[in-house]
Amino acid sequence: MSLSNWITLAICLISLYAALLDHGETWKAFKSLAGAEKRLKGQKLLILWGIPFLSLLTLVITARESIASNREIGELRSEISVQTNSVASLQAKVTETESKTPSKMRVSSVSASAEFLIGTNCVATNRFGNAQGGWTALLSFMGPETNISAGSSLALHMVSDELLWWGPEEHLRIPLRFRLKPGLECFPRTALDRPAEELLSKLHFFSLRPAFLYSNTEILSGSVTLVLNGSVSKTFQIAPQPFCWLRTNSMTGQLESHSDIRNY
Repeated sequence: MSLSNWITLAICLISLYAALLDHGETWKAFKSLAGAEKRLKGQKLLILWGIPFLSLLTLVITARESIASNREIGELRSEISVQTNSVASLQAKVTETESKTPSKMRVSSVSASAEFLIGTNCVATNRFGNAQGGWTALLSFMGPETNISAGSSLALHMVSDELLWWGPEEHLRIPLRFRLKPGLECFPRTALDRPAEELLSKLHFFSLRPAFLYSNTEILSGSVTLVLNGSVSKTFQIAPQPFCWLRTNSMTGQLESHSDIRNY
C-alpha cells in the first residue's frame, strides 16, 4: 500500500475515534433540543460521521486505483521483458547472420586478376620453371601497413598459367588470372584462418613478376584485384613504372633492377 493510502487510513481512524467519543453527548443534545440549536447539533453529527465515512470511501477508491495501477505496471514490465528478450534474440540472430557473410567468414577461396598496359607490342614466351609447365607470372600480396622494405609479417603468394594480350598494335594490354601457389600459399600458414575482411585490411602491397616481359619495358597503367570468398575484394592501382632485369642508372651510374610491377 502506498504512503498516501496509509495517510488516508490514519485520518479515517482518527476521525472515527473522535466521532465515537463525541457521538453520545451530541446525540442526546440533538434529541432534547429544538429549533436552531437542534439543527446545529444535527450538522455536528453529520460532520462527525461524514469525515470518517468520506475518508473510508477515499481509502477504498485509492486502494482500488492503486491495485489497478500496480497491475498495469506489472503488465508493462512483463511486456518490456518480452520485448527485451525479443531484441536480444534478434541481435543474436543478426550477429549469427553476419558471421556467415563472406566478409566475416574464414577465408575458403582466393583468386586474383591483373590487367596492365605496356609500352610495346612485343612479349616473350618465357616462364618461371620450364617452358612446358612453368608459370607465366608470380604475384604476392603483403602486409602489414609498415614499409614493405622493413619486412612483412603476412603474405599471399599466387601464380598464373596463362598469357593473353590484345592491342592496339603499338601497346599491348595483358590480362592475367591467378590462383594460390601450390605448396607456398601464404605466410604464416594460419593466414587464411582469419575472416576475409580482416585479412584484406592487412594487405597493402603487391609485387607482380611477369616472366614474359622484355627488359626495359615501360608499364603504362593497370590494376590488380584480390578476391576472397568469391565476393570480398580489394583493388590496387598500377602506376606508370619501368620494368628491367638490370640496367645502369643514368644519374648515379649504379646498376639497378626493377624486375617486378609493384605499388611500393
